[in-house]
Amino acid sequence: MATQEEKLQSAAISKKLALADVELALGGDEDSDIDISETEELSYDEAKDWQMPFGKYKGTLLKQMIINGRRRHYLRYLLKWDDLQDNSRAKIQAGLDEYERVKEARPKETTQKTKQPKKRAKTK
Repeated sequence: MATQEEKLQSAAISKKLALADVELALGGDEDSDIDISETEELSYDEAKDWQMPFGKYKGTLLKQMIINGRRRHYLRYLLKWDDLQDNSRAKIQAGLDEYERVKEARPKETTQKTKQPKKRAKTK
């Protein structure tokens, strides 16, 4: 059984790892030689298998994120971050754009359903 000191050390390490994940996702690696602004727009096929690198949904694939309303809301929230790394922003935007494209392509459901007359049981 772990002692209280070991539990505190483990918690401190977990916190440091989480902070490092967030820093990387927010663009903490300034030595990166990839400039997303000079690349073409990212397609959904290129982004769908991207995993969330931080936060509540860390490790969740983008294609799993966009099919859930709460998760899509979280992705939209992330896009509002000024410090979100450009490649993460591009992948999130590609996923949300694909969701909207598919949503628009679906046939619209009618709001009024036609009522069928109720069948009455035959009485003898």
